[in-house]
Order: sequence, then structure tokens, then C-alpha cells
Amino acid sequence: MNDLIVYGVGSLRSLRVHWMLQELGISYKTELIQSRSQQMQTSAYTAIHPGRKIPSLQDGDLIISESAAICLYLAERYGGGKFLPDVEIEQRARFFQVCFYVMTELDAHTLYVIAKHGGSLVQYYKPSPEAVEVAINGFNQQILVAESWLEDTKSYILGGAFTVADILLCTCLMSALRLAVQFPLQIPHKLIVYAENLQARKAFQLAEIANQKAVSV
Repeated sequence: MNDLIVYGVGSLRSLRVHWMLQELGISYKTELIQSRSQQMQTSAYTAIHPGRKIPSLQDGDLIISESAAICLYLAERYGGGKFLPDVEIEQRARFFQVCFYVMTELDAHTLYVIAKHGGSLVQYYKPSPEAVEVAINGFNQQILVAESWLEDTKSYILGGAFTVADILLCTCLMSALRLAVQFPLQIPHKLIVYAENLQARKAFQLAEIANQKAVSV
């Protein structure tokens, strides 16, 4: 195995990558780069990610960005058949539907808009109450779709096995719960319990520690 390097700490998106690696139980190195930090602006990191965002992953000569893509790559490369659905095309289609829905309708389209234009990131972007209102309404509608996917008798979003989709959805729910302190987000109780149960996993707890490492000044 090549030496794995994760670039990024301190965000829920970087947490996804640390969580995936902890579930896999493989060793890796962490470069302590935070969002909007001076380290991110260096030529060295720009060579890793020209968009100057975290997280990024380096695996030998391969460099990948986008947290969902990194998690999917790690599961494919090192998971030995775990953390992904079975090979049947119908199950894989369902898996990708959930992953893409979470990353677009929940993460980018609603939660990130709320954070950017009214929440903790508003200092970096233009405040927009109108955009926040639209995003809140969108989240409250779209989260019901995720709720409908979670069977009452199952612990995971795709049924009986923990997959990358659970990492993506759980971290979005964590973001939503933080924003719900300030904004009227309607998070179904079933999904709150689901996220709490996932956060009890040992790999998640180790990932939180790795993701919270102090950055040297």
C-alpha cells in the first residue's frame, strides 16, 4: 500500500475522509490544513488542489479531491467489498442515488447555502436572507426523502450494512443539527436517532479525534 496522506482537518467534509479511513483501519498521514487558512494558500497546497479547498487525498501518484469521491475511492481500493453495495446493478444504482442526493440536495443545495449566507460562513460571503429562506424550505422538503429511505427496522440508510452513504448522510445531519440551533430546520426524529447511533461507532470517534488536531501556528 502506498503512503496515504489526507490534507484537511476541522470541517465536516474532512471528517468524512478520516471516518472512512478509520472504518478501513489503515494507517495514514494527516496534513493539518484548515479551511480558509494561510496553509491553504501556499503554492505547495495549490499544486495538490488548485481550487484551494479541503479535503484532498494523496495515494502515491494519485491525488483526489471532493470528500464523497475520496470516500468512494477508498472503499473501492481498500474496502475488500465492504462499505459499498453488492455488485448487482440495481443495488449500486440505489446506492449512487442516495450518495448523489445527499451531496446535492442536502449538502450543497441547502445546508451550505444556509451556512454561507446566514450562518457561520456569512463573514466570508454576502448575507442573503432570501437565499437562506429558500434553502431552509428546500431542506425541510428534501430531508423527508431521506427519512423515507430509512426503514424503521434498519440501522443504515441502505438496509443491513454500513456504507459510504451512511458517512455522507450522517455528516450532513450533523451540519443540519448545528444549523438548527439558529434556523428552523425540521429534522425528523428518526434521522436524529440514526445519526446518534452512527456517531457511537468506534471509527467515528477516532475520526473526530483525528479531525480535531490542532493546527500549528
